Amino acid sequence: MPPTNPSSDAQPAPSNTAPETKPCAICQAPDARRCAKCLSAWYCSKECQTTDWKNGHKQACNKDNKPSTDKKQKPARPPPKGLSQHIDKPFTRLEHKTFLHDLPEKDVYTLLLDSYRMRQEDEYKFGGDADVDSIYGGAPHSLKPFRRFLRRAEKKSGILPAWWDQTKQEACVAQGMGGDEWSDLSCCVEKHDIVEHYDDPQMPMKLRMLAETFCGVGPWGTSGKGMRQMMMAAEGNSNTSTMNFDMSNLQL
Repeated sequence: MPPTNPSSDAQPAPSNTAPETKPCAICQAPDARRCAKCLSAWYCSKECQTTDWKNGHKQACNKDNKPSTDKKQKPARPPPKGLSQHIDKPFTRLEHKTFLHDLPEKDVYTLLLDSYRMRQEDEYKFGGDADVDSIYGGAPHSLKPFRRFLRRAEKKSGILPAWWDQTKQEACVAQGMGGDEWSDLSCCVEKHDIVEHYDDPQMPMKLRMLAETFCGVGPWGTSGKGMRQMMMAAEGNSNTSTMNFDMSNLQL
């Protein structure tokens, strides 16, 4: 802090019956006043305070009052629309098979349901394929093929959260069978619906890549690894906001 008048900027110490005092840091005169900024140094006059400032108190005072940069104090990033928790570096997590880890249960259910719904839409739209027991094959809902999708996911070690079990599978199914207005296994979903619901132009790509980790290939029978690694590199450079590609425009 710059030198100040101790009579106006220095603060007397809090007290009960009498103010706490200490000798001046420079001349040891009694009844000194405390530095108003760091509250750790004591001075009897402006001259002594200026002397100590030049002798090194400037650095100590500023260090004591430097704002904390502890990451824990930074506000958490807001979650995307449609989820309750932000997913940091999603393409890196997809590559490392941890996309669904450390998320609230309902978010995991929603992402599983929507990755399947996006997958069946892609297979029908781009390949003309449809499970006969799905809504694209004339069934009232896609419960049976979704259960098959979950079984494939369960066979992939480490992709589902550690807490996943049969009870959680049933909770996920229940959400898709009437427990949630959005994740409805009796309704089709298209790319623009996903983008609008999550307010995220990259969400269709993320869901397709998630389904690919279960099914082994992308919806066109090709791998999205190249695109995923490119998006990972962009995440490493904190530059994904400028890269709003989507796999539906690429025959990977």
